[in-house]
Amino acid sequence: MNGAAAARRRHPSMRAPVDTAAVQRRVATTVRAAGGDHPEVAASVLAVRGTSGLVPDAFARRAGVELEVLRRAEAGEISRDQLPGSLRRMVPPE
Repeated sequence: MNGAAAARRRHPSMRAPVDTAAVQRRVATTVRAAGGDHPEVAASVLAVRGTSGLVPDAFARRAGVELEVLRRAEAGEISRDQLPGSLRRMVPPE
């Protein structure tokens, strides 16, 4: 385990369970207010990336997608049907 991973594990925020559904609702509300057409997609993709602990470029590489596609998905600009397969599997059907 590298130093960053160990530090994350010791961080106080890791001691309490996180209500991921509430976080996703807040993210969807924020994306909707910012004009995103697909806030639920953005919230789901961001939740998966956040759980992974990866920065956007590393997550995009691991998911096998272009960084710009990931950025657009996280901004709510892409519908679930427009996502590449690897990202589509991260977003539950509506």
